[in-house]
Amino acid sequence: MKKSLTLVPALLACLVLITGSGFAVSYTVNNTDSGWYSQSGVNGSGNTNYSAGNHLNSQLNDYFSFSLAGVSGSLTAATFNVYSYSVFIAGTYSIYGTSLTPAQVGGGCNNCISTFTALASGPAIGSINVMTSNSNSWLTLTLNSAGLAWLTTNEGNGIVLGGAFPQPADGNDNDLFGYSDFNGGNNLSINTVPEPGTLMMFGSGILGLAGVTRRKFMR
Repeated sequence: MKKSLTLVPALLACLVLITGSGFAVSYTVNNTDSGWYSQSGVNGSGNTNYSAGNHLNSQLNDYFSFSLAGVSGSLTAATFNVYSYSVFIAGTYSIYGTSLTPAQVGGGCNNCISTFTALASGPAIGSINVMTSNSNSWLTLTLNSAGLAWLTTNEGNGIVLGGAFPQPADGNDNDLFGYSDFNGGNNLSINTVPEPGTLMMFGSGILGLAGVTRRKFMR
């Protein structure tokens, strides 16, 4: 009987460890759509290529849609992980927390110049320097504090992450993510700490289990 009672302090120790350490929760949120808009506002229907940069004298901004349904808590860190496909020129790729919705960017559009502009508007939430040697590899962009705030504000909603890779218009393929297509593996990796109320509910459950266990073995 005495031996079995060691489960009670073990459960209590677990509660202290969880509440004391912050009880981090990790989410991997895969993208649901991708694409690009040219500087003339063109986006072909069904086009999931997410090239960014200057393609034959036309600047392209790209986008990635995500659903944050089920994501909750205080964000502590986040990264955007994206496959590079072909990198034709070295430069800096920057990402933005847009105010666009997935419905606004999907479905194709002509003369949607405002959408092209919006993809590189809003808070700048991360960037990465790339070289042609980064072709066909995974790129990881760490989101800054503005990015964490943007994700927190949009918890539970659909979001659009925009990207820009400014390059000269010299008639060449000066772009990043060349020959890409929809890649369901592109994702946001998010770490959160549950809100205090959630931790209290979890802790109450552990204490309740400890009480039941103690009464069971005291009989």
